[in-house]
Amino acid sequence: MEQGSRIVDVESSFPLADHLHMGQVVDVEIQNMSRDRFYTRLVGCKDGQFILLEQPDVNKYGYVRDKLEDSTVLIIRTIFEKTSGEACGFKSFVLSKLNHPARLFFVKFPQEIESKELRREGRVSAKIPAKIYHTQQTEDDQKIEGYIANISSGGCCFKCEVKESIKRVKTETLYIDYEEEGNWVSATTVVKSQRKDKNTLTLGLAFIK
Repeated sequence: MEQGSRIVDVESSFPLADHLHMGQVVDVEIQNMSRDRFYTRLVGCKDGQFILLEQPDVNKYGYVRDKLEDSTVLIIRTIFEKTSGEACGFKSFVLSKLNHPARLFFVKFPQEIESKELRREGRVSAKIPAKIYHTQQTEDDQKIEGYIANISSGGCCFKCEVKESIKRVKTETLYIDYEEEGNWVSATTVVKSQRKDKNTLTLGLAFIK
């Protein structure tokens, strides 16, 4: 067990299914002699029963998917980006594999997981009006409006609606204005992570102090 991590009982103290979402990136390690490892995406889950994942891409990982036989033991790791920001890992095994209409495989839902807080402090969930922009000279009507979904003294999660043509933020430094106790305040941030889901852009921002 790594320093700073904790073992939690999924059924009684940690609602794992609440932290999983479709399309979430998952790191899978097969517990065989070669320790084959691949990244895939979550398709869905049924609380207490199974987790459904895409089979590994043959173009990236060759025929590793052929090693996903029933009862094969796996180590699964992921990050709860949308919720607690924790890294999570657990041991499980393959229940079955499906090749039609899509190549998927079922993993037994774990009874306990090991989790580790990646942030120095927890973030407070919120929905605070906010605007981001690239330079301090940006006019107010050119700033991108959205909201802060969670915030701490070290950073925040900013969400906004963008055009389909916009794929990602291309700069490392962003300025953000947000409401605090009835007033607008400004901060300089560094983009630590970004994800686009349809037209919603989510940015993980760290405050520069």
